[in-house]
Amino acid sequence: MKIPACFVAVLALLVASSQAVDKAKYLPITQAIMKFQDNPTESDFRAIESKMAALPAFNPDDAEDQHTLLISAAFLIAGHDKHGWAISAKSEIGKAALEILSGKGKWGKWFRNEEALNPDKVDVWMMSYLGSQDEAYLSKILKYAGSPTSTRNLDEAVLIEEATFSFLLNCRKIHNVREFARQQLDDPLYADKKDFLQRCVIVDTANPPRPTQ
Repeated sequence: MKIPACFVAVLALLVASSQAVDKAKYLPITQAIMKFQDNPTESDFRAIESKMAALPAFNPDDAEDQHTLLISAAFLIAGHDKHGWAISAKSEIGKAALEILSGKGKWGKWFRNEEALNPDKVDVWMMSYLGSQDEAYLSKILKYAGSPTSTRNLDEAVLIEEATFSFLLNCRKIHNVREFARQQLDDPLYADKKDFLQRCVIVDTANPPRPTQ
C-alpha cells in the first residue's frame, strides 16, 4: 500500500489498491504521527512503534508495500537521529530502519545519498520531518517544490511535481509547515519562489490545492 506524500496532511487520502497492508490498521499510525510532531515524547514514539509492529507482513514483491515500509522506517530513523531513542528490532519496520542506519540493504546507501533522487525521497523527507521536527527536511523539499519543470528531464520533473504537491498541501494542513513557509517568504534564497510560498501560507481547507506549473 503506497501512501502518497500528501497522506500526512489529509488522512482521507489514505487510499491504495494493494491489500497487503490493511488500510484500517495503518490509519491509527498516521493519526498518531500527525499528533506526534506537535509534542514529541518517547512514550508516544514507542506507541507508534508498537502499532507498526502489529501490522501484517509487507509483501517484498509489492512496490507499494515496500514504499510504505520505507517511509515508516524513515519516521523511526528520524526520531532516533533527533532524540537518540533506540529502535526496536521486533518489527519488520524496525528491522528495516536498523538496516538503513547500518548503511546496508537495498535502501542503506540511497537513504542518505542527496544525489540519489526520485519521488520516494519526498515522502522520506516529509516523514523524517514529522519524526524529528527538523526543518532541514522541509528545506530539502522546498528546494524542488514550486520550481519550473519545462526545462527538466522527466525524472526531475516528476520529483518537482511530487515536491510541489506535498509541500503545498502540507502547508495548508500542518501549522508548523505553514509557519516554515511563512518564514521563507523574505529569504533571498527563495526569491524566485515567493509567489509559490504565498500560495502555501493561505489556508483554504475547503479547497485543497493542486500544483500549477
